[in-house]
Amino acid sequence: MNRLFYCNVEKTNLISDFIKKLDEYSEENSRPVYIIEKALVNDGKIDEYEYKEKIIVLIPKQKILVINLGIESGQFDDFTSDFIDDLEYSLKRFEY
Repeated sequence: MNRLFYCNVEKTNLISDFIKKLDEYSEENSRPVYIIEKALVNDGKIDEYEYKEKIIVLIPKQKILVINLGIESGQFDDFTSDFIDDLEYSLKRFEY
């Protein structure tokens, strides 16, 4: 079991191979990899987003990867804007 790998997204056929590759990368390189669907904000409560067809990949010291799994670019753009706002809020709140 790879303790450096965390994934809380549903492993659909569309992304299961990608998730498996990230797990292997994490284990082979001893690097933490987190795959999430939403940001943790507002006093520890999970914030819900309307757009569901996305994943977020976090690897320390790497740029955040936000992947659109759907075809709706307008809603995805709205989601990314909301996600960035949530990140900014968290950074200020926790003084990062």
